[in-house]
Amino acid sequence: MIKREKSIELLNKAVADEMTAVNQYMYFHFRLDDMGYDLLSSLFKRTAITEMMHVERLAERILFLEGEVKMVLAKGVKHITEVPEMLDYARELEKGTIEDYNAWSKETAALGDAGSHKLFQDILVVEEGHMDQFRLEMENSKEYGKEYLAHPSSELTTILLIGYDHYANGQIEEEPSQYHLGGQSDFLLLLVIDHKNQQIHQLQFDRDTMTPIKLVATNGKDAGTRRLQLCLAHAYGRTREENNQNTIWAVEKLLGIEKADDGAEIDYYISMDISGINKLNELVGGVTVTVPNDDLLALDPTLKGGETIKLTGMQAEYFTRTRYDTAEPTNEARMARQRIYLNSLETLLEEKIRANVNYVNTLLNEMGMIFDRTTTLDSGFGFTTDDATGTAITDTTDHYLMANVSIDNLALLANRVMDYEVLDVETLNGVHSLGSDEHIHFDLYENEALNWTLKTFYTEADGN
Repeated sequence: MIKREKSIELLNKAVADEMTAVNQYMYFHFRLDDMGYDLLSSLFKRTAITEMMHVERLAERILFLEGEVKMVLAKGVKHITEVPEMLDYARELEKGTIEDYNAWSKETAALGDAGSHKLFQDILVVEEGHMDQFRLEMENSKEYGKEYLAHPSSELTTILLIGYDHYANGQIEEEPSQYHLGGQSDFLLLLVIDHKNQQIHQLQFDRDTMTPIKLVATNGKDAGTRRLQLCLAHAYGRTREENNQNTIWAVEKLLGIEKADDGAEIDYYISMDISGINKLNELVGGVTVTVPNDDLLALDPTLKGGETIKLTGMQAEYFTRTRYDTAEPTNEARMARQRIYLNSLETLLEEKIRANVNYVNTLLNEMGMIFDRTTTLDSGFGFTTDDATGTAITDTTDHYLMANVSIDNLALLANRVMDYEVLDVETLNGVHSLGSDEHIHFDLYENEALNWTLKTFYTEADGN
């Protein structure tokens, strides 16, 4: 028999804690917004909304137990105006709530109230994420000062997503003694995060785009450049780090942003062995897509055009990676499917991150992300350069991801841009043809890449 009165008392204490957090964090939101610290202001607003949702869940439980919800605050709002003190006090509130919920979850379990016990534990995990988020903000604000609080490192943050495929007929292609078999990048997506306008631009590249890439000779030495398919840039290099560096260089060259003096460059990258797509799909609980046509029927009869299906097992790989075994064996058809998958994945990740601020950390750890400390293109989020021998290009068994930014700082960035508008994926226009090498070439229209760069990275100068 549940001792309802005690459970209701503890749940109302939790309501009071959550109401205190809601009011305090909204006060911080207003203050920070007035100070021009938009991103930190937005963080406190989002956290307050999450705490409000906790109030709702607690109230529903109280009403279920036939109690009355007492909408009172545990303590009044503190009028703190300095950012470090705000973050310190926010952590103090979260720490107190975590301690309370730990104790109350045990107490309700002892009362035989499994529902309230689980509710306290569920909310406790979210509060731990809040406390960790405030810790990261404190560390970065101390290290980088007011400039960091106003915006990360500039008004733009750029991230290149690389999906590379180094298998042929199920067999790994590269050998450690070779320097041009690091796998081709079949998926390339550039994210340009505009902090001023709070928008995220997305540009997907055709793998066959013709552009200068860096070559590496069989002795590991620089062998100059050559105009080849963009996807081949990833193939060259002695380590996975070099494969990614070469891809960054080629994309910057294509867009005309290879010079760093104006801040227009690629800050970070995240690369994934595309064989990990099924692992990723499994970890997020399956991505739901509407199959665009019957191209994949020969691989899986359930992937019928027009059907909406949650991808499981090998279906994610079929949908995003397969090209030659389909009814329409073109890269354009595969890119279209990749965009469908990406849009659904982005929506799913947003839901999961809003529900749990620790979700990004958990996901990246489970994907075995390697932190590349050798490719440091921008120090805005505090990672450092140090000497490293590099990672063998065959090391993919458990490490599907590599990035030149730490997991903590990727999680920080993801939570900061949660309320930004995600714009539709764009592509560059051009012409496909069969080259003399008997491979498909994609030649961009004149100034196509330049025009995209100008409208995305730059603003028109005032003529006065």
